[in-house]
Amino acid sequence: MDRAVQNGKKSMKSGKRLRLIRWFFLAVMVLCLIPVGREFYLSIKHKEQRDALREKVEQSENLEISGGQTVDGIQTADGTEAADGIQTADGTEAADGIQTAGGTEAADGIQTADGTEAVDSIQTEGGAGNATDGAEPEIGGGLQSGNGAGGNSGESEGAGRDADENSGEPGGTGGDADGNGEESGRDGNDGNGQQTAPHPAMLRKYAALKRENEHLAGWLLIEGTGIDYPVMQCEDDEYYLHHDFYGNDSKYGCLYVRERADLENGVNFIIYGHNMRDGAMFGNLDYYLKESFYKEHPFISFDTLYEERVYEIVAVFRSQVYRAEDDVFKYYQFYEADTVEEFEEFYTNIKALSIYDTGVEAEFGDTFLTCSTCAYHVEDGRFVVVAKRVE
Repeated sequence: MDRAVQNGKKSMKSGKRLRLIRWFFLAVMVLCLIPVGREFYLSIKHKEQRDALREKVEQSENLEISGGQTVDGIQTADGTEAADGIQTADGTEAADGIQTAGGTEAADGIQTADGTEAVDSIQTEGGAGNATDGAEPEIGGGLQSGNGAGGNSGESEGAGRDADENSGEPGGTGGDADGNGEESGRDGNDGNGQQTAPHPAMLRKYAALKRENEHLAGWLLIEGTGIDYPVMQCEDDEYYLHHDFYGNDSKYGCLYVRERADLENGVNFIIYGHNMRDGAMFGNLDYYLKESFYKEHPFISFDTLYEERVYEIVAVFRSQVYRAEDDVFKYYQFYEADTVEEFEEFYTNIKALSIYDTGVEAEFGDTFLTCSTCAYHVEDGRFVVVAKRVE
């Protein structure tokens, strides 16, 4: 009898141990699954935001807009466009500051039809208001008015460890929306009182997103990679390493260019993006390690806010962020080529570094787009794709 009781107690103790062990492993599994689940959730939310932004662009592009009709702040007349106070043609009016071409009034810094401007005053086509000619203010987050040069577009570009912040790159100042980097470009003249050519109109498909975030600088699409994102630019070169399009904290960040990059008239600009494990952002850029993939996808589409462009890939290579004192080719320092020698240094180095020969040639005067992301073959490694503009 005593032996049976003792055996029963031993069995109960053994059962308790087994239950404790099971609960322990269950707790470990839950703790392991929580971050996995969180990563999955963040990935889903990121893709939803990307798809929503893409859908907004497509909807704006497909809008049927007739003369004098306003849709989401966009107004056209005979095919021209206006957004957030931008002037249209043929006497129609633009939102946020009314102005027409037929001698009606303009307010709050909106430009009149004859190229003169009204600043916090009323000025008509034939009359002189209280404004000073040639002192165009910034309006609509840098959107372009009908007959004048654009203001600061708000374009900027981030930096950081993932974007070569330790590279020793020079600072520099970014260009205006019209890409000339000169104050006179904002005034619509060349500094000698002569009128310059007006800035091209903003592409209608990006007007709505530009109003949501003035830092929008363009849109990058690389077929076959899932890379289909807005490109941002602001004064803080690290901001979009850790913030999404709407300014929320995000480990994905955004694709971006540095503040110094001139997307309109520069010889080269570099688009940075995180190399995400789920393939988001530039996570699939390394598909180009395979020459077979390159042959199937040799082109990159990039739109500025003002024009659609196509680039053809010239070189694909691995590199790294070097110390400032290292006397080596640093691809991330190349933005301009004022001489043939400067161009040749860039071109011969990227062709020499290229993992395979694309067969695509370039010459002095060509302009380039460079995509850069982290790589792990060395410390502070980078994977780089360089393409030249062909359209």
